[in-house]
Order: sequence, then C-alpha cells, then structure tokens
Amino acid sequence: METFMQYLLSPLAIIFIGKYLDYKIENHQKKRAEEKVIEQAKEQEMAATIEAMKEGLLAMLRDRILQSCRYFIERGKIDPLILENITKMHDSYKTLGGNGLCDRQYAEVQKLPLEN
Repeated sequence: METFMQYLLSPLAIIFIGKYLDYKIENHQKKRAEEKVIEQAKEQEMAATIEAMKEGLLAMLRDRILQSCRYFIERGKIDPLILENITKMHDSYKTLGGNGLCDRQYAEVQKLPLEN
C-alpha cells in the first residue's frame, strides 16, 4: 500500500509543482506587462512635458526677440554685443522650430548701424 501511495503521490506532486510554476510565471509576466504600461505612460508624460517646455521657450524667445528688435529699430542703432545676443536668440528660436514671425524684425535689426 505504501508503494502504491508513493506512485500515486509522485505524479501529483510533479503536477502540483508544475501548476505552481505556471502560476508564478503568469504572475511575473502580468507584473512585467503592468510595469511596461506604467513605463510607457511615464515616457509619454515626459514627452508631453518636454513639448510644453519647448513651446514655452519658443514663446519667450519670440517675445524677447520682437521686443528687443522693436526697441533698437526705434533707436536707430544697436550695440554689437546686443546684436550678437539677439542673433543667438534668433538662431535658437529657429532651431527649436520657430516660424518666420521674427525673421522680418531680425532682418531689420541686422541692417542697423552699430554703436561704438
């Protein structure tokens, strides 16, 4: 009878261990899938934040470029260092995808005589 029980329990133990391992693997896969979804959501949130920051920076650059250009166009002359700063702002504005809104004003500032 004891031998019979051993033969009966051994396959059951193997089946039980196999089912337990399947359960653990399935739970691990579910956890990894959930982690991946969370990671993708974080990446999307980061991309949206970066895009918002880019748009904000473009707006500030556009404002500063237009304000500076108008001021110096009204003055009729510009300091070379200030022209260099406006040029750097304009280059950054264009690199970030700024449209041609500032180009006309910037072109006018470039034509101004330089102060000594």
